[in-house]
Amino acid sequence: MKNKTVCIIGLGYAGLPLVKAFMIENKSAESVLICGYTFSFYKTLSFRKR
Repeated sequence: MKNKTVCIIGLGYAGLPLVKAFMIENKSAESVLICGYTFSFYKTLSFRKR
C-alpha cells in the first residue's frame, strides 16, 4: 500500500481543528503523514510553547 500524506496550509480558524481531527482519526487507522503549514511566525512560536 502506498504512503498517504495530508497537508493543510494555514493553521488558523479552520486549519488547526482540521489537523487535530486528522490526528485523532489517524490513531486507529493506517499510517498517514499529517503536515500543517502556517505563514505566521508568531503562531508557529506559540505552537512550540504548548
